[in-house]
Amino acid sequence: MNTGWSRLEKTAIWNMARRAYEREAWRVHHSFERVAHLHSAAANIFRFDYDRSLDRAILARSAIVVGEAPVRGSAEWLACRLPRPDPVATALIRSTEDFVPTGDNRLILLELSDFAFRESRARNLDLRLQEMEARFPDADGDWRMEQVRNRLAGIADRIDRGLSGGGLSKQDRDAFDLILGGLLAELLRPRLRMAG
Repeated sequence: MNTGWSRLEKTAIWNMARRAYEREAWRVHHSFERVAHLHSAAANIFRFDYDRSLDRAILARSAIVVGEAPVRGSAEWLACRLPRPDPVATALIRSTEDFVPTGDNRLILLELSDFAFRESRARNLDLRLQEMEARFPDADGDWRMEQVRNRLAGIADRIDRGLSGGGLSKQDRDAFDLILGGLLAELLRPRLRMAG
Protein backbone atom coordinates (compact mmCIF):
# COMPACT_ATOMS: atom_id res chain seq x y z
CA MET A 1 0.00 0.00 0.00
CA ASN A 2 1.84 3.10 -1.19
CA THR A 3 0.04 6.24 -0.15
CA GLY A 4 2.55 8.66 -1.67
CA TRP A 5 2.15 10.97 1.33
CA SER A 6 2.90 8.94 4.44
CA ARG A 7 6.45 8.39 5.58
CA LEU A 8 5.46 5.77 8.11
CA GLU A 9 4.91 2.90 5.70
CA LYS A 10 7.00 -0.19 6.45
CA THR A 11 7.82 1.09 9.95
CA ALA A 12 7.07 -0.75 13.18
CA ILE A 13 4.20 1.62 14.05
CA TRP A 14 2.66 1.05 10.61
CA ASN A 15 2.75 -2.71 11.07
CA MET A 16 1.31 -2.47 14.59
CA ALA A 17 -1.52 -0.28 13.28
CA ARG A 18 -2.26 -2.71 10.45
CA ARG A 19 -2.60 -5.54 12.98
CA ALA A 20 -4.91 -3.42 15.16
CA TYR A 21 -7.14 -2.57 12.20
CA GLU A 22 -7.24 -6.14 10.94
CA ARG A 23 -8.07 -7.61 14.35
CA GLU A 24 -11.82 -7.12 13.79
CA ALA A 25 -13.02 -8.81 10.61
CA TRP A 26 -16.21 -6.72 10.51
CA ARG A 27 -14.33 -3.49 9.73
CA VAL A 28 -15.49 -2.20 6.37
CA HIS A 29 -15.54 1.58 6.84
CA HIS A 30 -12.87 1.65 9.57
CA SER A 31 -10.56 -0.68 7.64
CA PHE A 32 -6.83 -0.27 7.13
CA GLU A 33 -7.53 0.73 3.51
CA ARG A 34 -9.12 3.89 4.92
CA VAL A 35 -5.69 4.97 6.18
CA ALA A 36 -4.44 5.10 2.57
CA HIS A 37 -7.65 6.89 1.57
CA LEU A 38 -7.03 9.59 4.17
CA HIS A 39 -3.37 9.92 3.19
CA SER A 40 -4.50 10.34 -0.41
CA ALA A 41 -6.94 13.08 0.65
CA ALA A 42 -4.13 14.82 2.55
CA ALA A 43 -1.99 14.83 -0.59
CA ASN A 44 -4.53 15.31 -3.36
CA ILE A 45 -7.58 17.09 -1.96
CA PHE A 46 -6.16 19.36 0.71
CA ARG A 47 -2.52 19.33 -0.44
CA PHE A 48 -1.33 19.36 3.15
CA ASP A 49 2.40 19.72 3.62
CA TYR A 50 3.89 16.62 5.17
CA ASP A 51 3.58 16.62 8.94
CA ARG A 52 4.73 13.66 11.03
CA SER A 53 2.12 14.31 13.72
CA LEU A 54 -0.71 14.34 11.16
CA ASP A 55 0.73 11.18 9.58
CA ARG A 56 0.67 9.47 12.98
CA ALA A 57 -2.85 10.74 13.73
CA ILE A 58 -4.19 9.44 10.41
CA LEU A 59 -2.58 6.06 11.05
CA ALA A 60 -3.88 5.70 14.61
CA ARG A 61 -7.28 7.47 14.40
CA SER A 62 -9.30 4.25 14.11
CA ALA A 63 -6.91 1.79 15.72
CA ILE A 64 -9.57 1.40 18.41
CA VAL A 65 -13.23 1.62 17.34
CA VAL A 66 -15.08 -0.17 20.14
CA GLY A 67 -15.58 0.62 23.81
CA GLU A 68 -16.82 3.62 25.73
CA ALA A 69 -14.33 6.12 24.28
CA PRO A 70 -12.78 4.68 21.12
CA VAL A 71 -11.22 7.96 19.93
CA ARG A 72 -9.52 8.43 23.28
CA GLY A 73 -8.51 4.78 23.08
CA SER A 74 -6.89 5.38 19.70
CA ALA A 75 -4.97 8.37 21.07
CA GLU A 76 -3.76 6.24 23.98
CA TRP A 77 -2.93 3.37 21.62
CA LEU A 78 -0.62 5.70 19.69
CA ALA A 79 0.92 7.28 22.79
CA CYS A 80 1.90 3.86 24.15
CA ARG A 81 3.78 3.05 20.95
CA LEU A 82 5.82 6.23 20.55
CA PRO A 83 9.23 6.83 22.11
CA ARG A 84 8.13 10.36 23.15
CA PRO A 85 4.74 12.04 23.50
CA ASP A 86 3.32 13.67 20.39
CA PRO A 87 0.79 16.20 21.73
CA VAL A 88 -0.11 17.41 18.23
CA ALA A 89 -1.02 13.89 17.06
CA THR A 90 -3.00 13.35 20.26
CA ALA A 91 -4.90 16.63 19.80
CA LEU A 92 -5.64 15.82 16.16
CA ILE A 93 -7.06 12.42 17.07
CA ARG A 94 -9.07 13.86 19.97
CA SER A 95 -10.52 16.55 17.67
CA THR A 96 -12.50 13.77 15.98
CA GLU A 97 -14.32 12.86 19.19
CA ASP A 98 -17.02 15.40 18.42
CA PHE A 99 -16.03 16.82 14.99
CA VAL A 100 -16.51 20.44 16.09
CA PRO A 101 -14.47 22.80 13.88
CA THR A 102 -12.07 24.73 16.10
CA GLY A 103 -8.30 25.17 15.86
CA ASP A 104 -6.38 22.52 13.93
CA ASN A 105 -9.08 20.89 11.81
CA ARG A 106 -6.90 18.82 9.50
CA LEU A 107 -7.92 15.37 10.72
CA ILE A 108 -11.59 16.34 10.98
CA LEU A 109 -11.47 17.58 7.37
CA LEU A 110 -9.77 14.40 6.20
CA GLU A 111 -12.20 12.15 8.07
CA LEU A 112 -15.20 13.94 6.55
CA SER A 113 -13.79 14.90 3.14
CA ASP A 114 -15.80 12.18 1.36
CA PHE A 115 -18.96 14.16 2.07
CA ALA A 116 -17.75 17.08 -0.04
CA PHE A 117 -18.18 15.02 -3.24
CA ARG A 118 -21.29 13.17 -4.44
CA GLU A 119 -19.54 9.95 -5.55
CA SER A 120 -17.37 9.58 -2.48
CA ARG A 121 -20.12 10.45 -0.01
CA ALA A 122 -22.35 7.71 -1.45
CA ARG A 123 -19.47 5.25 -1.13
CA ASN A 124 -18.73 6.42 2.42
CA LEU A 125 -22.35 5.87 3.39
CA ASP A 126 -22.36 2.42 1.77
CA LEU A 127 -19.21 1.44 3.70
CA ARG A 128 -20.72 2.66 6.97
CA LEU A 129 -23.87 0.65 6.37
CA GLN A 130 -21.91 -2.46 5.33
CA GLU A 131 -19.82 -2.19 8.49
CA MET A 132 -22.93 -1.96 10.66
CA GLU A 133 -24.35 -5.04 8.93
CA ALA A 134 -21.09 -6.97 9.37
CA ARG A 135 -20.69 -5.88 12.99
CA PHE A 136 -24.32 -6.40 14.02
CA PRO A 137 -25.62 -9.12 11.66
CA ASP A 138 -28.50 -10.10 13.95
CA ALA A 139 -29.69 -6.53 14.54
CA ASP A 140 -32.71 -5.09 12.81
CA GLY A 141 -31.83 -3.34 9.53
CA ASP A 142 -33.80 -0.26 10.54
CA TRP A 143 -31.83 -0.06 13.80
CA ARG A 144 -28.53 -0.23 11.93
CA MET A 145 -29.71 2.47 9.53
CA GLU A 146 -30.83 4.65 12.42
CA GLN A 147 -27.42 4.35 14.09
CA VAL A 148 -25.68 5.61 10.95
CA ARG A 149 -28.25 8.35 10.45
CA ASN A 150 -27.95 9.56 14.04
CA ARG A 151 -24.16 9.60 13.86
CA LEU A 152 -24.16 11.66 10.64
CA ALA A 153 -26.91 13.99 11.88
CA GLY A 154 -24.95 14.66 15.06
CA ILE A 155 -21.79 15.43 13.09
CA ALA A 156 -23.74 17.75 10.76
CA ASP A 157 -25.21 19.60 13.75
CA ARG A 158 -21.82 20.06 15.41
CA ILE A 159 -20.24 21.30 12.16
CA ASP A 160 -23.09 23.75 11.72
CA ARG A 161 -22.59 25.08 15.25
CA GLY A 162 -18.83 25.27 14.71
CA LEU A 163 -19.31 27.28 11.53
CA SER A 164 -21.54 29.77 13.29
CA GLY A 165 -18.92 30.27 15.99
CA GLY A 166 -16.40 31.95 13.71
CA GLY A 167 -12.64 31.88 14.03
CA LEU A 168 -12.05 29.51 11.10
CA SER A 169 -9.80 30.23 8.17
CA LYS A 170 -11.57 30.85 4.85
CA GLN A 171 -10.13 27.59 3.52
CA ASP A 172 -11.47 25.57 6.46
CA ARG A 173 -14.84 27.34 6.35
CA ASP A 174 -15.23 26.63 2.62
CA ALA A 175 -14.30 22.96 3.12
CA PHE A 176 -16.70 22.56 6.04
CA ASP A 177 -19.47 24.24 4.03
CA LEU A 178 -19.02 21.61 1.28
CA ILE A 179 -18.89 18.78 3.80
CA LEU A 180 -21.98 20.03 5.64
CA GLY A 181 -23.89 20.30 2.36
CA GLY A 182 -22.92 16.72 1.51
CA LEU A 183 -23.90 15.42 4.94
CA LEU A 184 -27.29 17.12 4.72
CA ALA A 185 -27.81 15.72 1.21
CA GLU A 186 -27.08 12.19 2.46
CA LEU A 187 -29.44 12.63 5.37
CA LEU A 188 -32.20 13.47 2.86
CA ARG A 189 -31.60 10.33 0.80
CA PRO A 190 -34.63 8.03 1.02
CA ARG A 191 -32.83 5.16 2.72
CA LEU A 192 -31.57 7.36 5.57
CA ARG A 193 -34.66 9.57 5.76
CA MET A 194 -36.76 6.49 6.57
CA ALA A 195 -34.62 5.90 9.66
CA GLY A 196 -35.33 9.40 11.03
